[in-house]
Amino acid sequence: MIDRSRHHIAVIGAGPAGGAAAVHLRREGFRVTLIEAKVFPRTKVCGEFVSPAATAYLEAAVPPEALVGAGARRCSSLELHQGTRTVRWPLPSPAWVLSRRSLDAILATSAASLGAEIIQPAKVRTVRYRADRVEIELPNDVRVDADLVLHADSTGRFDHPAGGGPTRPAPGLVALKTHLVP
Repeated sequence: MIDRSRHHIAVIGAGPAGGAAAVHLRREGFRVTLIEAKVFPRTKVCGEFVSPAATAYLEAAVPPEALVGAGARRCSSLELHQGTRTVRWPLPSPAWVLSRRSLDAILATSAASLGAEIIQPAKVRTVRYRADRVEIELPNDVRVDADLVLHADSTGRFDHPAGGGPTRPAPGLVALKTHLVP
């Protein structure tokens, strides 16, 4: 059995993907450092809609009552308005509507309450992949050493050049980089 508390995972990016990952990793017992370049919470233009396909994932990270407390609302249809014309489509199952500011804040707060370390604002300068660890350099000569880095900043700037990670990852840990393409 793996002693997960001995393994440190650094998550770069505290948006929905990084925040949710930090919550789930802490619940599984891993040490987590969540690194975000911007000051959170922040206002960000986005769809402010969590689709029915992602609702279960969101609710696994944050209970529905907490989402409602953060201002989220359930919706069961999608409406498009053009002038005086409105077209409404029913959704296959309920979705969530909430501001990106609220979503990011509630995920980061949940991760922190579970014991994740949050460093922000701190724009990652470099990521070095060593044989036994990953070194992340932040401003002001701050360095984070981790067993694994999870890139959730949507840029891919710091992906391992060979497409992998440390050559000797911690036993039982698997790293996977993927992009969801609808």
